[in-house]
Amino acid sequence: MEVHFFLTGQDLWNLTKYNFSRTRTLWSTGISLVVVSGLLIIYVLLSPPSEVLTNLLSVISFLLVLFLLVVFLRWRIRSRSNRNPELQGEHIITISPEGLRHRTNQVDSLVSWGAIETITTDTYGLYFIRLSNRRIADVIPRHAFATPHDAQAFLAQAQSYWTNGRAVPPTGTSTASEQWS
Repeated sequence: MEVHFFLTGQDLWNLTKYNFSRTRTLWSTGISLVVVSGLLIIYVLLSPPSEVLTNLLSVISFLLVLFLLVVFLRWRIRSRSNRNPELQGEHIITISPEGLRHRTNQVDSLVSWGAIETITTDTYGLYFIRLSNRRIADVIPRHAFATPHDAQAFLAQAQSYWTNGRAVPPTGTSTASEQWS
C-alpha cells in the first residue's frame, strides 16, 4: 500500500504535541509547572500586602513567558519545516512485508519492521515510532487519506506487517479502529 502527501507546518506541530503528550514528557512538564506555580504562590503569600501589584505582575509575567514559549516553539517548527529540504515536497510512504519505505525528493529509505518500536495514532496522524535514542517518527497526516476507511485500511495493513515482522510486538500499540473512525 502506498500513500502520497505533503507535510505542512501544522502536521509538524501536531507531531510535537503528540511527543509532548507522551507520559514521561507530560509528567516532567507537569511537575515543573507545579513546582514553579508553588514557588510563585509562596512568593505572593510571604510578601507584604503593599506589594500586591508587584506580585500580580510577577504572576502575569510567568504566564506571558509560558505563552511566548509556545509561540516560539510553533514558529521554530514552521521555520525549520520551510528550510529543511527533506521535509519539503511530496512524501511517498509505501508499506510492504519488508518494511516502511519513505521517499521524498531528497531521501529514499527503507525501515524494517523490526526497527519500528510502535505504530500509534491520534486525531491528527499516524506515527511510526522508530527504535532509537532520539524520538524519530515517520508521520502520515490524516489529510493524506481520502476517507477514514482508507486510513483504517492502511493502519490495519501496517500493523499486520509490523506484527509479522517482529517476534513479539511491544505493548501500547494502537488498534486499527482507534482514533480513525
